[in-house]
Parts: sequence; C-alpha cells; structure tokens
Amino acid sequence: MQYFFGYEIAYLRDTGNPSSSRLARYWRLMTRTLRLLSSSKPDLLWVQLPPNFIPHIIELHRLVFRGKYRVVYDCHNATFQAPWNKIPFAVWAMNRADAVFVHNQEMLDAAARYGIDRERLHVLEDQAPVFDSTLSPTIVENCSAFFVMPCSFHDDEPIEAVFAAAAACPDYKFMLTGNRERAEKKGFVAKAPANVIFTGFLDTVDFNCLVLGATGILCLTTKEGIQLSAASEALAAGRPLILSDTAILRTLFGSASVVVDNSPASLIAAFHEIAQNAPRYADQSTQLYTQRRQRWETRASPLRDARSLA
Repeated sequence: MQYFFGYEIAYLRDTGNPSSSRLARYWRLMTRTLRLLSSSKPDLLWVQLPPNFIPHIIELHRLVFRGKYRVVYDCHNATFQAPWNKIPFAVWAMNRADAVFVHNQEMLDAAARYGIDRERLHVLEDQAPVFDSTLSPTIVENCSAFFVMPCSFHDDEPIEAVFAAAAACPDYKFMLTGNRERAEKKGFVAKAPANVIFTGFLDTVDFNCLVLGATGILCLTTKEGIQLSAASEALAAGRPLILSDTAILRTLFGSASVVVDNSPASLIAAFHEIAQNAPRYADQSTQLYTQRRQRWETRASPLRDARSLA
C-alpha cells in the first residue's frame, strides 16, 4: 500500500544476541520503537499488528511526549486470535487510534467482538501486487504441468492430501515454497512423493518467476477466515488458482478458481482441469485482478486523507 498512501516503511529487526530471551528481544525492539517515534515525529503513524502490545508503546509515547500524531492500525487476522488477543489493555489502546483496518468482513466482525469500536473499523482488502513485466517465467522440464504451493507448513495446510494427489499424478510436478527446515522437522520431506519438490525460501524475483511459469497455484487452507496472499499473487501473475472451499476465499477469489474440498480426489480433479484448460482460467485470473485493483483503489481513496480517519 506504500505507493498509494505514501508512507515511509520502517521494519524493525532485533540485532541483539539471538540467544536472548523473548522478553529481552521485545525490550530492545520497544526502545528502538520509542527512539524511532521521537526522531521521526510523524503526523500520521501506520502500524501493522500483531504484536498487540505495540499500541501500549505508542500510547506511552503520546502521553509522555504529548504526541499529537494520528494512528492507524493495520490488523492481520492473528491480531484477534490467541495468544495476541489475550494481551491486557490492548483493546483500550487500540480504541485510542484514529482508525483500525481489517482485511475482510469476517475480520471486521472478529474485531468488533474483540472490543474495537465500530466507528473506528474499516475494511480494506489485501491489495493485489504488481509483477515486474520484464521477468522471465520459470520453466520446469520433464513434466506436462507444474503447480506451485506457497507454504508456511502450518497445521492449517492440507500438505498430506496434496502428497496423495501428487502421487496419483506422476506426469505433473509440484513446487512447495517456504521454510524447508520446518518441513523436514514435520516429516513432510521424507513423506513426499518423487514429483514434489521443496524449494526452500526464494527471494522475491525467483518466487515471482516461479509463480509466473506455473500451470496453476495451490491456495489451500483448512481454516475459515484465512485470506491467503498466494491467491492475490496468482491473480497478479495471471495464473489459474486451485482454492480451498472456505467462505472468505470463495467470496474473494472463487470466480477465477477451481474450488476444492481439500480431499485428494478433489485435488486430482482440479489438477487435471487446470492442466487441460489453463488458458481459460488464466484469463479469468487476469480479469479478476483488474476488478480487484480497481475496487481496492475505490475503497482506499476516501482513506488517503488523514482527516477522513477521524
């Protein structure tokens, strides 16, 4: 969203002793946050949550230094889930902001249940990215189609169902991106069939090239309320989507997807459907991408002026 709202991004990393306790790391990051606020003197501060104790730090700074700047919280889903929704006084601190952004209607309702004042809440969906038009799509040889699944290897991803479906489709290859070490610890690497490849983390260019070259992108979760960024990336690349049948994903991306119930049988059918009709689904992705970017800018435009956030 930086290009649209024109803010300056500051991403604070802990550069201290990596063996320090979590409390020590958070203390170092808190002091860096306070120094940044004091030195930058913002008129409008955007903050991505969680962690849900950042609003406490901001309110402390505004109280001690009589800061008059406006505050906007951009909340990912975890903001309203355990453990972050257990932080004491976080609701009080967040309700002192000028605006609280969530990414879909389900999270709007979750934020309201959490205790955020309705008049502060705004829905602003994830903005679909823009891919560099000069990138060259990755080519994977010795297969009739290849599919990419961006992974976190968390429990909501139906990895073993993908393995079962992949084993039944030996002419296709499957590229799983993300933390290979985590995949190994969970036993996924050892269980995977031969046509499943773990790429590990990729830099942005390599990842985008892989997505651009894919026959289709797997955007899978077993949990409701999860808005997968991989689906937006698939639209930006104009690639077909294979999408889990959750309410929020079907609403946002269903018109450009083959929707599955996460079973091996439904995945196998989806692989064959995409492999045989990829151009049609790619066209649908491109059309939905254009619609979503236009809709996003229409919704974001009234929020561009800080005065409208009161």
